[in-house]
Amino acid sequence: LDHPDITVFLHLDRLLGPDAARAVADSMKRGKLVLIPRRRVHWGGYSQIRCELALLKVAFSYGFDRYHLLSGKDLLLRPAGEVLAFFDARGDREFVHFSCEEATPDIRERFAVYHPFQEMLSRSRLLEKIEWRLVRVQTRLGVDRARKDSHTFAKGANWFSITGALAKKVLEEEKWIRRRFRCTRCCDEVFLQSIVLSSSFREYLFNKSFSDDYRGIMRLIDWDRGQPYTFREGDEAELLGSEMMFARKFDEVAFPDLVRAVFARTCPGESIEI
Repeated sequence: LDHPDITVFLHLDRLLGPDAARAVADSMKRGKLVLIPRRRVHWGGYSQIRCELALLKVAFSYGFDRYHLLSGKDLLLRPAGEVLAFFDARGDREFVHFSCEEATPDIRERFAVYHPFQEMLSRSRLLEKIEWRLVRVQTRLGVDRARKDSHTFAKGANWFSITGALAKKVLEEEKWIRRRFRCTRCCDEVFLQSIVLSSSFREYLFNKSFSDDYRGIMRLIDWDRGQPYTFREGDEAELLGSEMMFARKFDEVAFPDLVRAVFARTCPGESIEI
């Protein structure tokens, strides 16, 4: 990602020490790095959505044409210049993944009932049991927080590559997002898809099949072999032969040679320290 035409907006969880930010900053030689205020983010909680919106809000203020959401476990599969050219050639297309066209009952459960302890589940097994019982009670009582909401709800991967126009729309919907998805579960995989399906941006999707096809976001992600699968030595041919622009996920500690092999493809002639 260290490229003169790329600006990286980075969030580091509060749990990481100050050396993490310094290491990333020192690695950037040609591109630009912008660190946003650090937050504590909990898996599956609204804090994930809040962090994504904070990143998008800062990035949008710079006025770019396209925004990509990546994690620290992702890698480019092609040189950055090729990735930029691919998306430039598809200027008005929205790269948003859908696993379904409309939320099924199990997906609706994520946001139709209250999940008050989602941000704290990792701290206590007791809270997990209380949360589970609360959800069961609400479901039996017919609680549906979204019953009167006119949006079409759907689910997909939270990773995206969207235009500035859609980024603007998402930020305009921030109040709705906060009202609808606070105290919910794993709705970082719901809010963007629901905005797209409920607006004209649906017509600009790069992939309109709604069939869980990751070509919709041009990312190589394998849920058949893992949750998702961590690529390892022996997967080089699959990765380097893929048509995708990005892949996840990688573990540079467990499989450093694979990361070096991908890096040699995307940054020929350069070295990498692991």
